[in-house]
Amino acid sequence: MVLELHIWGPAFSLPSIDAQCLAAITYLSLTVPKDAWVLVASSDPSVSPTCELPALRNGSTWVSRFRNIVDYLRQYSNGDWDLDQGLSGIEKADNTAFSAFLESRAQSLLDLSLYVTSQNYYNCTSPSYGAILQWPNQWILPPKLHSAAKTRTEHLGLSSLDIQAIEDQRKRDHSAAVAAGQIPKNLIPQPRDTVSSLLGKTAQQ
Repeated sequence: MVLELHIWGPAFSLPSIDAQCLAAITYLSLTVPKDAWVLVASSDPSVSPTCELPALRNGSTWVSRFRNIVDYLRQYSNGDWDLDQGLSGIEKADNTAFSAFLESRAQSLLDLSLYVTSQNYYNCTSPSYGAILQWPNQWILPPKLHSAAKTRTEHLGLSSLDIQAIEDQRKRDHSAAVAAGQIPKNLIPQPRDTVSSLLGKTAQQ
C-alpha cells in the first residue's frame, strides 16, 4: 500500500508553509522509495484523527508530527527507512540531543517571525494561508494559528512585536475612557502640524 503524507500547502517558494511538513517531506524523500509514497497537500488538519499536520497515512493508520512519523517509518520498514542506521551510539545520542534542542527552540523563532510580528503575519503569513485554504477555513484557521503562536511565546515577553494588538488595546482603553467621561492625557489625540500652523510658528519667531 502506498503511504500518503498529508501536509500544509506551499508558500514562500517552498513545498509547504509549515516547518514540520518541510522536514517530513525531506525525510521521506531521502529514505522512502519514490513509488512507495505520495505527497498530498490537503492543508486540512481535520483529515487526521489528531487534527495535526504533517500526517502520514498507511491504510487505516495515521501518524502525526515529524518525530512520530520518523519513528513509525523506522519500525514499519524494520530499520530500512532510517537515516540514523549508519550512526554509532554516540552519534545517535548527539543527533537526538541536537534534534530536541532544535525542535524546542526553532518553534518559538518561527512563531515570532510568522505570527507574532504583526507586519509579517498580516502581510505575508495570513495571505499565504488564504491562498492554500478553502472557504471557510481560510477565515477560521489563520486566526487560530495566530492565537496559538501568541500563547506559545507569551513567556518570552516579546508581545511588543504584535503592534496590531497594542493598537487594538489602545483603542479599547480610549473607548473605555470616553465612556467613563475621563480621557487620560496620553490618550488624547494631539493636533497635527499643518502648513499654515508651521508658517505661523515661523512668523512668531
